[in-house]
Amino acid sequence: TFALIAAVMFPTITFLYRIYSDRAVDAIRRSQERIAHVSAVAHESFDGALVVKTLGIADIEADRFAGAAEELRVQRLRLARLRAIFEPALAVVPSVGTIVLLLVGAARIESGAATPGDLVQAAAMFSLLAMPMSIFGFFLQELPRSLVSIRRVDAVLAESDEVDGTERPDLLAHRGPVGLRFDHVSFGFGDQPVLDDVDFEVAPGETVAFVGATGSGKSTINDLAVRLMAPTSGRILVGGHDIATLERSALAKLVTLAFQESFLFSESVRDNIIAAAPPGTPPERIAAQLEHVAHTARVDRFIDRLPNGWDTVVGERGVTLSGGQRQRVALARALMAEPRVLLLDDATSAVDPTIEAEILANLRAHDATLMIVAHRLSTILLADRVLFLEDGRIVATGRHEDLLALPNYAALVHAYEEIEDVDALAEDVDALAEDAVTEDVDGVGSDAGGVA
Repeated sequence: TFALIAAVMFPTITFLYRIYSDRAVDAIRRSQERIAHVSAVAHESFDGALVVKTLGIADIEADRFAGAAEELRVQRLRLARLRAIFEPALAVVPSVGTIVLLLVGAARIESGAATPGDLVQAAAMFSLLAMPMSIFGFFLQELPRSLVSIRRVDAVLAESDEVDGTERPDLLAHRGPVGLRFDHVSFGFGDQPVLDDVDFEVAPGETVAFVGATGSGKSTINDLAVRLMAPTSGRILVGGHDIATLERSALAKLVTLAFQESFLFSESVRDNIIAAAPPGTPPERIAAQLEHVAHTARVDRFIDRLPNGWDTVVGERGVTLSGGQRQRVALARALMAEPRVLLLDDATSAVDPTIEAEILANLRAHDATLMIVAHRLSTILLADRVLFLEDGRIVATGRHEDLLALPNYAALVHAYEEIEDVDALAEDVDALAEDAVTEDVDGVGSDAGGVA
């Protein structure tokens, strides 16, 4: 009888756990999803703090966060109710078993079916089982949460690993620019096509500009060239080698992409730029290269005006620098990697046209193949060749003057010209304002001298 009581406890715990698990797994999954949602909303609010303030939508963002927090509260309360019911039940089963044992044992002693020694022996055995059973119950309480967590981890681990290729030291040993070819490349997100049978070749040292309306696939070409994404069909070759067969580290030494959105680390200007220096580069070589890329990207135009020069810490994401300065530092960092192919994804959009023209002229003299996503006529005119894209296809290629015969190309370039005219007018206004301020200061100084 005493053994039967002990044997009943384990199935009881297992039965309670099965009921608890069936209900708790879904509640825990929803709760963790809500936690992730609250974290995402909070991150967006902090990341876009300037936008929130300038648009005056702080109350809207606060309501959005409050709504996400309320959804989390509801899910956590639902889970708490389940735990309040089942977890004490799982924990109390060993104690209930001991009480039942004592009651049954007392009754059997009274009836003469058992001796007090039998009851003491059974109680001692129960005391030995109580701790393992309590631990087993605690394990079953935490198991649903662990199951949900491991499923989320498994979903990440189940993603197929990117197959890396070879280092190709022969290709890396070659100095100077290399060519790049898209061999009938197509790409899409799900059922939405982005690039359709794109086929072109850029010769070593050539400067090519990609021109097209927003959404035509220009940036996607750059992303594919550095293998941020893989084409759905076709091949991409650098120096005659399929990039899918190259190690990612080897490809990074050959092709570098400078983005429009310039991300800078919360370090000094110097550290941000030299971070891209090839491993093992001697310090004297780094110093010489830093000076060279700073001149090429026109970082030297403003570095002396910073509080601590090269050692000025730029803050999180480069917040202490202007948009144009951030882009120039990011471009200098890309050049520091000494790429054979340099991709510019509208990487000078925040730089004024005069400085941009100087930078692009310097890049033309740089020992690299250039592929530029162009939105300014001045950039287009510096290219050896223009590739015109529409709806993910290259519809024309050639010199800018030749492509002007295409109505769509001419209309797009005309729109770029109007934008540049507005930018030039804004620069003239700024220059006049600066001259006026200078004259006022000089006038005040002269008046003060006359009074003296």
